[in-house]
Amino acid sequence: MIRAYGRRELAQLYFPHLSPNSAWRCLHRWINLNQELCRKLNDLGYDAQTRIFTPEQVRVLSYYLGEPCKRGNIRSAGYVIRQHSV
Repeated sequence: MIRAYGRRELAQLYFPHLSPNSAWRCLHRWINLNQELCRKLNDLGYDAQTRIFTPEQVRVLSYYLGEPCKRGNIRSAGYVIRQHSV
């Protein structure tokens, strides 16, 4: 469901097997690895201090990183990074 998510809340959807802080560090790393994704998020008001992702930012993240896994499923360690415009 696309809605506003806290950064740790969203990160744990991508990394349910990690603690909230570790999950956030991993998601933050994924974001920083993709310059196009960073630009799109920055255009939508994202910065390093962002605590809440807006629904539009969540859409962009889902587009570039794929849908987060449902609780209980462990996402593979591979990166899903798309280089397409939204």
